[in-house]
Amino acid sequence: MCIRDRYKTKAQEMEMRIGLDKQELERLQDAVKSSKVKLGNLESLMKQNERNEQDMARKVDELCDEKKNLERQEAAMKEKLETQKAEIESLQKQAKELKETEVEYAKRDKEYIEKEKLEKKKEAKKTSKKPVKKGICGC
Repeated sequence: MCIRDRYKTKAQEMEMRIGLDKQELERLQDAVKSSKVKLGNLESLMKQNERNEQDMARKVDELCDEKKNLERQEAAMKEKLETQKAEIESLQKQAKELKETEVEYAKRDKEYIEKEKLEKKKEAKKTSKKPVKKGICGC
């Protein structure tokens, strides 16, 4: 083997290495591109996740506010209910008193009517003329 053949062989080996290195470089460049795409997708997902977290936080705040409002309304309704119960009890008490008063007045009215009837009868007896006895012929 001559020196020329040796150099040719080395040159061919180097060309093969260069070809392999180019293939490896292309594979690595493809991997970098793929990683960049994945990174972009990941960043997009992170931004979307952040927006979703903000939306959820806002919704949680809204729900907390709504819960507070409902608790206030419930407290107000309970207070109103207690007030209405007290009013109902008061009205029932008044109704009972009125019923008792009505019964008492009815008794008084009945007694008064009976007294008037008796007085009218007495007066009628006093003012009534005793029938004059007429003669046998009726003259």
